[in-house]
Amino acid sequence: MMRITKAQLEVFQSEAVLAFEDEMIGHCRVFSPRLSSILGGQHLRGVIRAAIQRAASHGFTIRGTVRLFIELGFLFGSSFDVDVQYPWARKYLGEPDPRTQMQRANSLHAATIRALEAIHGPDNSYTYEALRKLQLLATAPPRLRENEFYGVVLAEMARVHPQKCAYAGEQSLRDLIAFAEAKALQHGLSELHEVLLLVVLMFSFGQGCTEDLLYPWIARTLANDRVSSPSARANQLQRKALTWLRHVLANSGTNS
Repeated sequence: MMRITKAQLEVFQSEAVLAFEDEMIGHCRVFSPRLSSILGGQHLRGVIRAAIQRAASHGFTIRGTVRLFIELGFLFGSSFDVDVQYPWARKYLGEPDPRTQMQRANSLHAATIRALEAIHGPDNSYTYEALRKLQLLATAPPRLRENEFYGVVLAEMARVHPQKCAYAGEQSLRDLIAFAEAKALQHGLSELHEVLLLVVLMFSFGQGCTEDLLYPWIARTLANDRVSSPSARANQLQRKALTWLRHVLANSGTNS
C-alpha cells in the first residue's frame, strides 16, 4: 500500500498553489493587461499571493471566489474590502464562512456590476472624463484653508467625478478625507495641498494605495530617504501621478 508522507503532501500542495498562481497570472494579463505588463511577472505573483491570503480571511477559498476577489482588487484597489468608498463590498463580503462563499460571491459580483455601471459609465466614459478633470485640477488647484478644507475638497471631488461621489455618498467621502489626513501625518506631510494629493490618489487608486502592491511607485516615493524632505517627496509623487495620468489618457485615445 502506497503511503504519502507529510513532506510529500506539502510538496503536492505547494505545486497546486503554484499552478493556481500561474493560472491567475495568465488571467490577470487578460483582465488587466496594461497594469499586469507594468508590474511584471514576479511582482504580479506577489500581488496575487497577497490577494489569495486576503480572500481567505473572508472565507473565499475556492477557485471562482478567489478569482473574483483578485479581479476586484484590480478594479478598486487591493484594499477594496475595507475601503470606505465601497461600503457595498464590505456588505456583500459578509461573515467569513467558507460554506457561504459562493452565495456571497454571487451577490458581490452583482453588486460590482451595478457599481461599475454607475461609477465608470458606458465604455468607462465617466472615468476618462474624471481623469481629464484631474489633469486640470493638478495645474490649477483650489485655494485651501484649514476651516474650509473638507468643503472645498468635497466640492472638487464632486466636480471631478460626480457619479462616483453620488454612489459613495458624502459620509464615505468625508471618511476618506479623514483617512488621508491621518496617513499624510504618518508620512510627515502637513501642508493642505499635500493632504489633497493623498485624497486624490486614494480617490483614484483606492484607500490603501500608499501600501498597495499594485501601485508600488506610491509607497516607494513616500519612503524614499534619498529625497531630502517629506514635501520634496510629495512633489515627486505628484509628478509621478501626473505622468501616470497622461499615460492612461494617451493610451485611452481620449486625451485632448
